[in-house]
Amino acid sequence: MRRRRAERSEEASHDTGIGKTLIRNVKKVDFFPKFDPEAVRSEKTSLGAIISITTGLIIFWLLLSEIRGYLTVTTKEHVGVDILGGEHLTVHLNISFSHLRCEMVHLTAQDVMGNTEILDTSAVKKIKLSATGYPMLGTGQGLRRDTGCRLSGKFKVKRVKGNFHVALGRTQKTPDGRLVHHFRFAEVQNFKAQHTIHYLRFGEPYEGLINPLDNHNATDGIDKAYRFQYFIKIVPTRYINSRGTVLDTAQFAATRQTARAKIQRTQMTIPGVFFIYDISSYMVTTSQDTQSFATFLTSICAIIGGTYTIAGVISSILHHSVRHLVPHYAEEFKTKGLRLKARLG
Repeated sequence: MRRRRAERSEEASHDTGIGKTLIRNVKKVDFFPKFDPEAVRSEKTSLGAIISITTGLIIFWLLLSEIRGYLTVTTKEHVGVDILGGEHLTVHLNISFSHLRCEMVHLTAQDVMGNTEILDTSAVKKIKLSATGYPMLGTGQGLRRDTGCRLSGKFKVKRVKGNFHVALGRTQKTPDGRLVHHFRFAEVQNFKAQHTIHYLRFGEPYEGLINPLDNHNATDGIDKAYRFQYFIKIVPTRYINSRGTVLDTAQFAATRQTARAKIQRTQMTIPGVFFIYDISSYMVTTSQDTQSFATFLTSICAIIGGTYTIAGVISSILHHSVRHLVPHYAEEFKTKGLRLKARLG
């Protein structure tokens, strides 16, 4: 019996020792030690340690939020009158025709000012495609006949309303400025202009730019001749990245219309692909905005200093409240206990 009591006493003393050690270690975390006038030294408390740990967690959470905001890039857009000016606009085009051989594909551009240009130049390359849609490169495939053609390159157009197109027949400009397509009527139904636009853009690309016709497939009526028309509204755009670099380019919106090819006395609808564009008189300024490092550093200092100061005030208030109220209530409870004991005795 005595041995069991001794063992229990040892276990209780051991648990008490662990508890005291834990409390001492927790008190070490107190960042707000209080001056004890009786002991003439600073004293760390468990309450101060709890407030310190809570303060550290709050500062950590606020710092994560501030770092996330510093690394986030916000995009702002502003619409105003077009001030870019310039005489030309660069068009980047990559388009494949699965049923037109390269000898049948001719790219032509014209505008409302009467400027006409046949773009069968080195700037816009023609690439022969096999029946599977892959480029036919090298001389080993010279005996095989191409079944498709890809146009790839860039060219400049005037900054006025106009169009560029691939249509039936070989184009020729007349002395009076008109554009004439030479073809035979029997060729109309064999000109199948079904196509894939790999990309089409006006000006240089920038981060976040979406071109609505990229990877666009137009395969309507694969066994018939069609006229594909894309009505494009171009909006001049000035892009300013987070480093302050300025890029003058353009973005656009597009609508497609499709019609069967018809060659009649009263109506003529030549098969082909027509990109009919107009340029807006408004300009969009797109800018990337990031927080400066000086502002970020100031915010970090404000978070740490402000939170630490407020936590110190709260710790001081709670410490003095506990120090004065606890003895008062303890004395009151002691007095009531003595009175109750006296009555019972």
